[in-house]
Amino acid sequence: MKLIIIALFFISCSEISEVNQSSDPINLQESSSVEVVITDKGEISSLVKSDVLINNDNERFMRLRGNIEISLFDSNVLSSITSCDSALVDQEKNIIKAFGNIQVRGSKEKFLFCQTMEWNNFSNKIISDSDVIFITSKDTLYGNYFESDIDLSNWVLKNPKGVISND
Repeated sequence: MKLIIIALFFISCSEISEVNQSSDPINLQESSSVEVVITDKGEISSLVKSDVLINNDNERFMRLRGNIEISLFDSNVLSSITSCDSALVDQEKNIIKAFGNIQVRGSKEKFLFCQTMEWNNFSNKIISDSDVIFITSKDTLYGNYFESDIDLSNWVLKNPKGVISND
């Protein structure tokens, strides 16, 4: 009986060490108080500030959390500022995905509130397929899909509900 238990112990140990030997090493970096600049043809397209940045060499995403502020630029001119709880920066596709308590402040007193959002550097569009609240100086609208340019001036809202001023 004792021999069987000892044999099982050795088999279990050898299986664990084989798994550890075959897995790739993880090169994980964590930085605090970071700024990430994304450029397009020499011009700043976004500036991302965060309390914490986590980067894993085996992934194409940089993970951000804590006091995130994303500034979006058009021809080096600030167009909007976004704050959120967490974000992913896709280093290959130049896409930023934001999550949790998102607030976007665009030009001319326009605001977007949602829980998920994506900014694509190539199309220069903000897209949210979550429930949104869009506020202008005269209107408050609710919907479940929002697409806009980065300063929130040209936008599409699906299934809109709310108050629209006719002034």
